Amino acid sequence: MEKKNVNQFFERAGFGFLVGIFSGLFITIVLSFFAGDGKYHVLSVSFAKTVSSELMGVIITYALCGLLGAIMGLCSILYEHENRNLLQKTVLHLLITLGSFLWVAWILKWFTPTIGSLIGFSLSYIISYFMIWLVMYLGIRTNINAINQKLEMR
Repeated sequence: MEKKNVNQFFERAGFGFLVGIFSGLFITIVLSFFAGDGKYHVLSVSFAKTVSSELMGVIITYALCGLLGAIMGLCSILYEHENRNLLQKTVLHLLITLGSFLWVAWILKWFTPTIGSLIGFSLSYIISYFMIWLVMYLGIRTNINAINQKLEMR
């Protein structure tokens, strides 16, 4: 692996790790809000019962959220390969990130282990994914159109 590629790998993984930790914090705030008791729940009740202490649960939670962020950060490399079309890149990216997200969510017990919960959680992820994807796509397309207009004026 070239030095440039190694640096890029660690930059994406490192930044993704930090974003993952922040996202994990955000998720715990949202889950606490929906708990409706006015308390901050750093761990799901189900996950808290499986760990030896709250501190260990927090360490595991943020380590897994960071790992998830690193995986997602590294998955952005998929969009740089020109041997696949946009649909193939998007589906592959979605499957890897969804699988990683479900794995972490399953371990941290963010949803109950039923088929209905799994489907609902997956659908929520997929809808969020495509909303973000659409905003990114439209932004990139707007930038490309602006560049093309400037080139046409030459």
